[in-house]
Amino acid sequence: MQDKRLKVIISDFHVGEGHQMGIYNNYDDFYFDDEFTEFLEYYSNNEYDGIEVELIINGDFFDLLKVRTDGQFSENITVKVALSKLQQCIQGHPKVIAALKKFIAKDNHSITYIPGNHDIEFMFPEVGDYFVQTISSHEPKKIRVINDTDTYFLEGGIQVQHGHQFEPANAFNYRKIFITKDVPEPILDLPWGSYYMLKVVNGLKTEKPYVDQVKPISLFILHGLLLDFRFTIKFIWMTIYHFFRTQFVENPFRKNKLLQTLLIVLTSIRFIPDLEGNAQKILKHIVNINAIIMGHNHKFRYRAFENNKLYVNTGTWTRMINLGIDDFGHEIKLTYCVIEYNSNEKPKISLQEWMGTRKPHRKVNF
Repeated sequence: MQDKRLKVIISDFHVGEGHQMGIYNNYDDFYFDDEFTEFLEYYSNNEYDGIEVELIINGDFFDLLKVRTDGQFSENITVKVALSKLQQCIQGHPKVIAALKKFIAKDNHSITYIPGNHDIEFMFPEVGDYFVQTISSHEPKKIRVINDTDTYFLEGGIQVQHGHQFEPANAFNYRKIFITKDVPEPILDLPWGSYYMLKVVNGLKTEKPYVDQVKPISLFILHGLLLDFRFTIKFIWMTIYHFFRTQFVENPFRKNKLLQTLLIVLTSIRFIPDLEGNAQKILKHIVNINAIIMGHNHKFRYRAFENNKLYVNTGTWTRMINLGIDDFGHEIKLTYCVIEYNSNEKPKISLQEWMGTRKPHRKVNF
C-alpha cells in the first residue's frame, strides 16, 4: 500500500467571476463548488489517507477569457489585467479555493497546473506565483505551474496536454508568448480563437448564454437557420466579419501568416478539433508514448488503440448541449482521469465520473 501513488487529472472547469444569489451570470459556467470540495476530500481521506496524490489541472480550470476588467473584455492582456481577472475568480469561488488549500495541506499531496487556451494568463510568472501563494503560501514547492510548454510527461510513457495546440485557431507560440515591440509593457500574443471569444462570443452570450456550450457548431447553425433565423444570421455575419477583420486588416500587434490563416479556415470547417485523431497519430509513431491525456474539446473519451495504447479525454465539469445523433441532449458529467501506480506494475489508467459520496440531491442551476 505504501508504494501506491495516484495522479488525478481534471480539466475544463471554466471557473469564472462567480454567482450572486438570484442573479444569473452569463460568463461563469461553473456551478459545482460543493461537488469539487467533496471530490478532493474523497481523494484525501479513507483509503487514500497517507497516499501520494498529485492533482493535475490540465487547462481551462479558470475561464479568464470571460472575466471582465473595468466592465470590458480586454484584448490587450497585461500582467495587471491578468492578475485582476484571476483575483475575481478566486473571490467569486471561495469554496473552490478553500478545497484546494485543504487538499494541498495534506502530506504527500501536490498540484500541477497546465494552462489551457482559456487561462493562458498563467504564462505570466506573476499570475502563477499569485495562484501558488493563494493556495499554499507555507509550502509553495508543492504546487507548480508549467509555463514553458503545453505538455507534462509522467512515468510509464504518459503524456498530459490540454489539446489546444492541435487547433490552429487556438494554438500559441510558446517561444513568443508575449508581444513586447512598440508596447509600454508585455501583452499576451493571443491566437485568433481567443480574440474571437473576447470580441464575438462574449457579446452573443448576453442574448444566448448557451452559445458556446453547443456541440457541434455545424448542427447548431443548421438548427438555428430553421428555428432561430435572426440570431443565426447575426452569428454567421459576426464570425465572418471578425475573421476577415483580424486576418486581413492591418494590426500592429497581431499578424498571421497566410499559411496560418489557411489552416484556421480548413480546421474550422470541422467545427470541433479532432484530438482523438491527433492522439492516435502520435501514439502510432512515437514508440515510448503509451497514453495521452487531453481536455479542451469537452468530449470525454476512453479509447484503446493498437498495442494497448490509450487516448483519454477528461471532458468538462460544465453543461454541454449535444446535437449529434450519437450523444444527443443536455449533458452534465463530472468526468476525470485517474492514474494509479503500484510498485513496478504498469500504470492503471481509467476515466471516471464523479457521482458524490453522500448527497442524495444537488441544486439545479440551469
